[in-house]
Amino acid sequence: MAALSVAPRPRTTDYAARALGLWPGLDRVKLRRTQGDPTRIARLVGQRTALPPEAIVGLLTRDTPSDDEGDAPDAARISALITGARARG
Repeated sequence: MAALSVAPRPRTTDYAARALGLWPGLDRVKLRRTQGDPTRIARLVGQRTALPPEAIVGLLTRDTPSDDEGDAPDAARISALITGARARG
């Protein structure tokens, strides 16, 4: 019996879901209007945080590194940026 050759599925990123994970209070209707575009999501998130749009896009689009890459993001630092921005804004 021949082995099935299965092409790997292309990775798609749901930036809207990632945005909800980072900013759970986002208006879902407005988020849906962004059509998953990271720049448009950054504009929406920018209304409620002091983070610059470039940082928001970076948080949304950054690939999660595998454990063997050794350059995992400093989650505590990112969390402090987000929560500190909420406290100020």
